[in-house]
Parts: sequence; C-alpha cells; structure tokens
Amino acid sequence: MQEPEDFDRLGRDTARLPGPPLACIHTPADDYVAEGIRPVLAAARPETVGEVVDASMSSVEFQSVARDVGALPAPMSGTPEWPAGRIMVKGGAAASGPRTPTRCSARPA
Repeated sequence: MQEPEDFDRLGRDTARLPGPPLACIHTPADDYVAEGIRPVLAAARPETVGEVVDASMSSVEFQSVARDVGALPAPMSGTPEWPAGRIMVKGGAAASGPRTPTRCSARPA
C-alpha cells in the first residue's frame, strides 16, 4: 500500500522521466464539468437534495461516469428530502489552483 504523500510525488517524479511532457488535467477537467453542470442545475431549479441528484444525472458527463464506472452522485449529509437551498458546484476536491497559468515544475531532459 502506498502512503498518501506518495501520491503527491508521483506526478512530479513521472514528469522528470525522459519522454513527452506530462501535465495533470484533473483540475481543469473538474472545472470543465462544473461549468457544464451549473446551467443544468439552474434550468432544473431543484427544490430538494434528491432533485439536485436527479438533475445532475441529466448531464452527459454524470451519465457516462455512472455507466462506465458506476459512480453516482449522492448526498454527503442529510436525506434526499431536505430542501436544497443554495447550490455550490465545486470540483477539484475544493483545492483548485490559481486561475492564472503556471509554469511546469519539471521538464523532460
């Protein structure tokens, strides 16, 4: 089993290997999906947490992940009957980087 800190080093260490440049697109991909789901949720105007989940499943991105991986959106707390209130869509494990581009930390030799 790998230690959690190993996952932070894998990308940088792999980028140092000779070969093509390596870039992590995880956060940009999360941001892309977040930008796509916001209008879906705005149009659905869900009133309960369950309706938020149902509206999420109307997006192609969520459908493909559910089909290919079996991952479904689910409430993290509460029940589907709870009022939705304000909805925040956030990807990148709430740890997205800066909006301005940054230089790669490692380049192939």
